[in-house]
Amino acid sequence: MRNLGGIERLKATPLVRANSTFFPQTQAEGHARAEYGFELIERHMGMADWRCELQAYERLEPNVRVAEHAFVRSPLASIKELI
Repeated sequence: MRNLGGIERLKATPLVRANSTFFPQTQAEGHARAEYGFELIERHMGMADWRCELQAYERLEPNVRVAEHAFVRSPLASIKELI
């Protein structure tokens, strides 16, 4: 954390929430929509100048049943609904 500005930078950093303030809607579709969301996340994480590339992969079931009464929900579900 010291290399990224320490506790002072952390105190000055807003809590990013999955809402329209941090993730404005877009009309983009397909891969362009994914890139839009990825770029927003990079910016909020302070990584906009890092060399990152978004790559497609085969999608798994969004809500996987792991036990009789337990499901694993996609962690990106709330963000996907916004953008």
